[in-house]
Amino acid sequence: MEKVFVVIDGGNFYRKLKKLGFLSVSEFDYQGLSKWLAGKSRLVGTCYYVGRIREEPNNPKSKELKSGQDRFLANLANQKISVKTGYILKSDGGYSEKGVDVQISVDICMKAVRNEYDRVILVSSDTDLIPAIKEAQGLKKTVEYIGFADSPSFAMIRFSNSRRLLRKEDLQPFMKEKP
Repeated sequence: MEKVFVVIDGGNFYRKLKKLGFLSVSEFDYQGLSKWLAGKSRLVGTCYYVGRIREEPNNPKSKELKSGQDRFLANLANQKISVKTGYILKSDGGYSEKGVDVQISVDICMKAVRNEYDRVILVSSDTDLIPAIKEAQGLKKTVEYIGFADSPSFAMIRFSNSRRLLRKEDLQPFMKEKP
């Protein structure tokens, strides 16, 4: 039976869910989504990758955000979803996620080398992952890109073996709240 590993680029997925109007994305059923995406194949794991929020001294907003993320990560653990974190870097008054793409790329490649999956389902539109996709394909692994119908990544479509573009109604069954 085909072994499937699901990779969720957390920051990317979070922004897409919010854009689609889902309000309480921390209540999303990630395990249910993973099983649905895997279909009849054997789901060998799901990993959610995200930048870790750090509490800043004298910044109540950062404390609130960190607390919310801690609750969210605990919810993922309850769903048996692995989590790997990068970090959030503050520079020039803005914030950016660092280290997440590298972790995703390393896992795609190393799990392919160790033959831990036959197909990786990549829930991300980040084209920085294309070199890892090519490496996995060079090891005879199938890469399935999961994007969003309203804003697909044509580069990810081009470099993946297969693709599915999700619509709001595809994701609705995995939400506890109904927007």
